[in-house]
Amino acid sequence: MQSQSRKSLSRSSQLQIWSEDKDSDDDFTETSPFSQNGKKIALKKQTTTRKKNKFKLSMKQPAHSEPKTSRSSNDLKEIQRFQKYPGLLVPKSSFTRVVRDVLKFIGPDLKIQSAALGATQAASETFLTNLMEGANLAAVHAKRVTIMPKDVELYQRLKQL
Repeated sequence: MQSQSRKSLSRSSQLQIWSEDKDSDDDFTETSPFSQNGKKIALKKQTTTRKKNKFKLSMKQPAHSEPKTSRSSNDLKEIQRFQKYPGLLVPKSSFTRVVRDVLKFIGPDLKIQSAALGATQAASETFLTNLMEGANLAAVHAKRVTIMPKDVELYQRLKQL
C-alpha cells in the first residue's frame, strides 16, 4: 500500500522544501547545501533503480554561465577584425551623402563621378587612420589610453616639421 502511494505522488511532491526552523521527522537521507529564500532543499532517495542519479533536487539548478570576457579583449578582437577587413570601413552611402552635402555648400550645380567618389573615400579613410594612429602614439606617450584633442594637435604639429 505504501509503495502505491509513493508511485501516485508527482515528482514535485516526492521532494519537499522545508524551513530551517521547522523540525521534520521525515525519512530524508541527505540535505542539499543549496538554499533559496532561507529554505533548505531536501533530497530523497529514488525508489527506482533505472535512473543513474541517486538523489533528486526539487528545484532546477542554475544554468552555468560562460565566463565573461573583459571589455579590452572584446575591443582587441574588434580591432583585429577591422585590420583583416580589406575594404573601406565607412559605408559608401553615408560617405556619398556627406560629400553631396559639402558639394551643395560649395555650389548648387556640382556633380561628382563614382570613381572620384571612391578615390576620395579611400584617401579620406587613409588620412583619418594615420591621424588616429599618430594621436594614439601621443596619448600612449603621455601615459593615457584615451585620445584627446591635444594629442591630435601635437601629431599635426610634429607632422609639419
